[in-house]
Amino acid sequence: MRGWEKGERKRAVGRRRIAALAVAIFLVAFISGLFLREPSWKICPKEALEEAEVSQENQNVSGESPIFQQERADNSSGEIAESGSGANSGGSGTGGESTGSNANAVYTGYIICLDPGHADTPYQIDAETGLNTQDWANQPEMSIVFDIALRAKGILESRGVRVVMTKSSVSAQVNLKQRAITANQCGAYLVVHIHTDPGISSPTTFFPGPAPNNWKANSQTGRKAYVDAGVQARSQKLAGLFHSAMSTTLQRLTGSPKGGVAMENRGATGTGNYGPVLTYDIWSKVPTFTLENNQSFANSHRQEIAQSIADGVIACLGK
Repeated sequence: MRGWEKGERKRAVGRRRIAALAVAIFLVAFISGLFLREPSWKICPKEALEEAEVSQENQNVSGESPIFQQERADNSSGEIAESGSGANSGGSGTGGESTGSNANAVYTGYIICLDPGHADTPYQIDAETGLNTQDWANQPEMSIVFDIALRAKGILESRGVRVVMTKSSVSAQVNLKQRAITANQCGAYLVVHIHTDPGISSPTTFFPGPAPNNWKANSQTGRKAYVDAGVQARSQKLAGLFHSAMSTTLQRLTGSPKGGVAMENRGATGTGNYGPVLTYDIWSKVPTFTLENNQSFANSHRQEIAQSIADGVIACLGK
């Protein structure tokens, strides 16, 4: 038994030595780590730490991130327009090109009407004016301009503008008078009629002219109707602002020529209406003008034209 006890004592001493050695190794590793580990100020570059400190200081000022502080500053300086006025009151607020310093400005309170051209509607004489309200289908123009209008609608709505479309689908049967009435009833700041023409070489914005170029007549009824003088003056002014911004964007995006602004001089149409102005202008109570692009160009540059329309519209707001 004594030989067994002596062996057991030796084994116990061995276990204690192994445990002591393990503790010593752990202590050496821990102490070495304290002195050899890379300090945090070396792991994180000084520039990044300084930027983080500045950002934290900015947040602590008002509890807002720098992004929201900038938005609040823009709003207080008038770069974000919040106007509740429509076209009938003349409007208020600020406008600007989205390609400029107001690229992120929001334009709440404004209502814009977009009118993608053409529809298959029946012959109908309007009792008020004696004009034929009939429109006609014209493909592929109908499909092209409806798609462009939808794209422009999305861009404008992303900037806070409320957009009303005269047509809910490519084939929706909306006549010439209904196009104007839609813009009138929603209190639009303006209405943009969107068209294409295979024979036109550059983008052109047409506005209804002043007297003696301010009328439309019908060959069947013999009656002549006139554009409202106030609507005509506002249309001419805003058409110029619209085209300047619109064409600048389109030239930047596509290299297209800038085109120009022109007074309407439409002559006769197949509906029996004749005279300088476009028929829908007669019923308009809000500023009205028509954008024409080359049809082939428009078909291949739909998004760019939509962006240019949005920029043109925004340039008119509050003006």
